[in-house]
Amino acid sequence: ETVAVAQPAVGSDLSVAVRVYKAKLDETASQDPAAIREFLASEPYCLQVIVTNVSPKQLEVQALVQIPQGAVPLGQAAYTKAHTRRIGAFACWRLTVEFYFPRPG
Repeated sequence: ETVAVAQPAVGSDLSVAVRVYKAKLDETASQDPAAIREFLASEPYCLQVIVTNVSPKQLEVQALVQIPQGAVPLGQAAYTKAHTRRIGAFACWRLTVEFYFPRPG
């Protein structure tokens, strides 16, 4: 499966990055989802969305996070969920969602 990322409009005051890593590792092992050739069945993964406010003003932001098709959410995660947060000037917001694939393919 693949992980798609919708980017803010050109000229936006937001920057969005998405990273994926095996849940048993820490986030320093994270990588761009496009670099992952294959997700392994029964292996828990973390999907991390980092939203950065690059403006000098506070912004209210909504991020829609969806785990890959065929994956099952873990813990407090949901298949699809909208998250809302105020982000201060020049600040970041990091969301982490855990999931796994129950079977290959």
